[in-house]
Amino acid sequence: MSMDRALELLEYYGKHPPAHVVLGLVYLKQQPAAWKPLSESESLAQMRQLAGELNQGTEKLPPHLREMANWAVSQSAKI
Repeated sequence: MSMDRALELLEYYGKHPPAHVVLGLVYLKQQPAAWKPLSESESLAQMRQLAGELNQGTEKLPPHLREMANWAVSQSAKI
């Protein structure tokens, strides 16, 4: 899933929350978390920070892993 698609999904969920969120708000009196979309630079900064905490670099994917990821995305569109 590309970052654009992920942001589209989060935006959609912001307007049309999933059932478990609605049920939690109604029956468990949970407070919704404030959410705002991050800019691309903020997202990259958070990814770098997380990678550092996991002791991993943010280098590019090796070609075989990129190919596997692209294949998985293409298969998810068929489901």
